[in-house]
Amino acid sequence: MPAEAAQEERRAIAEIRRAPAHQLELSRYYGARANSLDRLGNHDEAMGLYERTLAIATEGLGAGHLTVIELQINYSQPLRRGGQLDHARSVLESALRNMPARYRDTDFDAALIHSGLATCRAWHACVGSDGHVLR
Repeated sequence: MPAEAAQEERRAIAEIRRAPAHQLELSRYYGARANSLDRLGNHDEAMGLYERTLAIATEGLGAGHLTVIELQINYSQPLRRGGQLDHARSVLESALRNMPARYRDTDFDAALIHSGLATCRAWHACVGSDGHVLR
């Protein structure tokens, strides 16, 4: 990541730390902070924030709310990049299961979920049980 972009991400993280204390509103800031941390390579901290964000949003909005589904899609991306394919697949399957039926065939998020699931399945076909890429 270029130095200027990394500096902007650090500024975003600093601003988000000063976020309001209201839990549901705070989940939006946590999600943005998790994205920034992930892009900076702070994956462990980002994963914890993604999980916290999902918990807050799910409690406040319900599992079928489109904001929660978008958060699940966002959370699945670093899971896939980190090789946690089973966990990513589980998160995406949950998002699809909780998505209101009227959106499952027409919503852009449904397409993102199916794309993520396809990526998980493709990687599972290429990765052995020891985590090494099969040829």
